Amino acid sequence: MLEWANEANAWILEDDYDSEYRFSGRPLEALQGLDRTNRVMYLGTFSKVLFLALRLGYLVVPPDLTATFVAVREFVDRHIPILEQMALADFITEGHFTRHIRRMHTRYAERRAALIAAVASELGELLEVHAPEAGMHLVDWLPLTLTEDMKRIINEQRLGFVASVCPDGTPNLSPKGTTAVWDDEHLPLLFCRMPE
Repeated sequence: MLEWANEANAWILEDDYDSEYRFSGRPLEALQGLDRTNRVMYLGTFSKVLFLALRLGYLVVPPDLTATFVAVREFVDRHIPILEQMALADFITEGHFTRHIRRMHTRYAERRAALIAAVASELGELLEVHAPEAGMHLVDWLPLTLTEDMKRIINEQRLGFVASVCPDGTPNLSPKGTTAVWDDEHLPLLFCRMPE
């Protein structure tokens, strides 16, 4: 891809949003780190790894584009969040960010394992769990054919999901309402029966 970008005089925009939360396999090097011809722009956000309200992101551009991007930034928005940026810079420089990532990685790995176990325990006959190597999500596969009995069991057991079949014939399992899991104590509640 890097060779193609160089030959085509094209840019690659890399959003490495899962690198901090890689739970298996060896770490993957960012494409931007492998780029020797300055064709990759690397972007990210601190919202996912610190807290949503922070609203700070970053863009690492090749040196010859820095002045252009600074000019565009100044034209688009003159009210840069200086205080937040300074506080974050201190947080990173003093080593707090690295410790935070390490602590969150451990906590999310534990929650991920608990979620996989809960899915297997409560819905093992209905779902096949696939845990990607990175990210804070799971992919759960329904059987190719969702029988009427399976739909009835899901709906009668009030597991927090509604079973249906999409117009194209693929099975669908949709959450009832919204569920936010904020701590380890409430994680199993995701799979508890819903009240009538």
